[in-house]
Amino acid sequence: GDEFLTKELLSTVLSTKELFLNGATLHGKYFLRYAICSRNMELSDVEKGWNIISNATDAVFSMNTKTTGGTITSLAANAVTNGMKIEMTR
Repeated sequence: GDEFLTKELLSTVLSTKELFLNGATLHGKYFLRYAICSRNMELSDVEKGWNIISNATDAVFSMNTKTTGGTITSLAANAVTNGMKIEMTR
């Protein structure tokens, strides 16, 4: 996918000043890293981070949609995730 949208997601998350992510490239694929490096980390910290990322992703998707023949298509869906399924599990 296009790195632009992934970088847009990074910028959107960082603009909240509530969560730190960084971008990295591995085998030519650009991705975002989220790491909690605290001995005091709790599940609620992970959930808060996930909610920030999810909300930012929704914002990026809503800014990158088009309507064709009455169908709304997200231009960002594959670019942000490189076609990978993202989900949070406990």
